[in-house]
Amino acid sequence: MLSSKIFGKILERNIEQFVGHFSDDSSVIYKDEKNKLIHPGEYGKYREESCKQLLRLMLNRNWSLSDGFVITADDRITTQCDIIIYNSLVSPLIADDISRMFPSEEVRAIIEIKSNLSKEEYKKALKKMAENKKIILDGRKGEAIRKNGTQARHHDTIGSFLICNKLNFDCSQLDNEEIYGDIDRKYWHNGVLSIENGVFAYLLEFDKFPTYVVEELCTSGMNTDIHPSWEYPFFCCGEERVCTRENFCPIDEADKYRHIKKFLMDVCICCNEVWKYEYEPIRYLGMDISLFTNYNIENEL
Repeated sequence: MLSSKIFGKILERNIEQFVGHFSDDSSVIYKDEKNKLIHPGEYGKYREESCKQLLRLMLNRNWSLSDGFVITADDRITTQCDIIIYNSLVSPLIADDISRMFPSEEVRAIIEIKSNLSKEEYKKALKKMAENKKIILDGRKGEAIRKNGTQARHHDTIGSFLICNKLNFDCSQLDNEEIYGDIDRKYWHNGVLSIENGVFAYLLEFDKFPTYVVEELCTSGMNTDIHPSWEYPFFCCGEERVCTRENFCPIDEADKYRHIKKFLMDVCICCNEVWKYEYEPIRYLGMDISLFTNYNIENEL
């Protein structure tokens, strides 16, 4: 496989800077000698900006990053999102010094930024993200523009990711089924990065897929003899939806930033592959364009 040593070195330097900003600098600058936060708001902003700086290196220039809220045409609104990845051609509906609000159709991914998390705090963060994802997905209107014409419904979503400094528990014992309960998998997270622990994604276990699905995948050229990493909590083949297994990859001592590179790749794949919806201001105004068309016709008669 071809690779660029130049880009690889640039990425390594940026990751080193990101880790320094997120884990080391922020604590030194914003915590006192008793490890107590002095300016919590600025501390959070500092970490968010370090994440945005790294993501900008990897993301397509069609996508921009901001903090803020996501709103829908039927007047639902998310809680504040630390990072929203959205269509660069669309301006926030509201943008001032207090808040920014983005239409749900133009959002590609949401990211939550945390520090050190206990198991209960981790569960709470994931459930909050699932609630926001549900608001965004259920509130989108109009027809999707499918990437390359694909019908695979695992792409009819947005990405949702969590970045934290450290998870203070045994990561290998996590069970997403237990965390999410009866929350539909389409609202689950796509990936989690813990800088000091590793990265979470999913695995495609083809040996557990229905036989006819495996046969279709083989026909399309996919290698079903392996268990590849996957960015979604489920996989769709036609009308068949197969659950994928959560997968934790700890830090690789031979490549200490491999987990961060993997996470960045997952974010990029999600942003590029999810189906596109287009924001229509008329829907947000609650207007029917046919009313104006009829009005103009009647006035011309």
